[in-house]
Amino acid sequence: MVVTRGKEGAIIYNKNYNKFNFCGAFAETALDKVGAGDAMLSIISLCLKNNFTKELSILLGSLAAAQSTETFGNKDPVSKNKMLKALQHILK
Repeated sequence: MVVTRGKEGAIIYNKNYNKFNFCGAFAETALDKVGAGDAMLSIISLCLKNNFTKELSILLGSLAAAQSTETFGNKDPVSKNKMLKALQHILK
């Protein structure tokens, strides 16, 4: 189960281990929140289907949601290059 909490980030629950994982929100400023949850949940579902860890899945989903808030509506798709750059910046 995933719960999105806007500027408070998101939580994913792992029922196999009875464990919650939290991830902060990465959006500095949000022009428009429309589609942010959709972007997050679509990336998380793809990651989980491909056996990524819950921690990595929610991190990538949060990065996608942050990227989604940079434009109005669903104008631009989530960019792989932008996500990789953000991930590199976070992991430094």
